[in-house]
Amino acid sequence: DEQSLVLILWNRGQEQRLAIAVDPRFQFLYLTRRQPENQAFAFAKFLQHHVKGGDIYRITKPPLERIVTFDIARRDIDGHPLQFQLIVEIMGRFSNIILTQEGGKILDSIRHVTAAQTSFRRIAPGAVYVPPPLPQDKIALTDIRREQFERTLASAAANAPLWKTLVEQIQGVSPLLAKEIAGRPDDSGETRWARLSHLAEAVRTGAYQPTLICDEADAPVTLSALPLTQFSGEPGKKAVAMDSMNAAAERYYEQIAGRG
Repeated sequence: DEQSLVLILWNRGQEQRLAIAVDPRFQFLYLTRRQPENQAFAFAKFLQHHVKGGDIYRITKPPLERIVTFDIARRDIDGHPLQFQLIVEIMGRFSNIILTQEGGKILDSIRHVTAAQTSFRRIAPGAVYVPPPLPQDKIALTDIRREQFERTLASAAANAPLWKTLVEQIQGVSPLLAKEIAGRPDDSGETRWARLSHLAEAVRTGAYQPTLICDEADAPVTLSALPLTQFSGEPGKKAVAMDSMNAAAERYYEQIAGRG
C-alpha cells in the first residue's frame, strides 16, 4: 500500500528484500522473503527514480531510538556523484519515510508535515530535514543505576500503573518491556531491579532472543527481541523462540497486517 515499501537490495551477489511500513496501525523494518507488489505507489516511484542502482555505504541509528538512516551514493547520467539519505522514523502514528539530498534538503516523504501543523519540524519537499528531538529528561535503559531506578519507583503515582512511569522516565523501554519490569503489584523493588538489569545487560551485549507469544491457534499476539516472563502461566498463551528477529517480525506483522 502507500505506506509500505519493499526494497530490493544486492549484497555480494545475493538478493535481499527489506520491508518497511509506517502505517499508523503498525510500523516495521525487517528483511523479508516476500515478493514486492507489482503496483508501485507515488513515493515508491519517486524513490526508484532517485536511488535505484545506488550503493548503501552506511546505516546509522541513535542508541535506543527507532530512527534508521541509510546513506546512499550513486551517479547521475553524466557520471556526477549524488548523495542521498533515506530516513525511516518509527514513531507510532507519526512514523515516516523521508528522502533527502546532500545538505539535508527534503526531496519528498510518505507523510508531509506542514508549517501549519508544526513550526519545529516541517517535513515537506524543499524543507531542511531536522531530526526528532532526542529525549533529554530520560535515563537510558543501558545506563540507569540502582539509586536512579529506586527514585523512579518512588516517583510513581499510587493511582497510575507503574509501567507508565517506567516508559515516561527510562529511554528505550517500551510498554511491553515496562510491564515486564513492573511485574505484579506486590513485587519488590529488588525483584524489579533484577528484571531491569537482566534486560539492560541483554541489550548492552546484543544477547537477543527473538520470541513470539502465540495464542491457542498459533497466531502471534506479541513480538519481542527479548525473552518475556509476563505471559508464563497465562491460559492460551505460549512462547515460541524464532531463529532471527527478521523471521519473527515477518510472521508477526504479516498476521497483524492481515487482520487490518
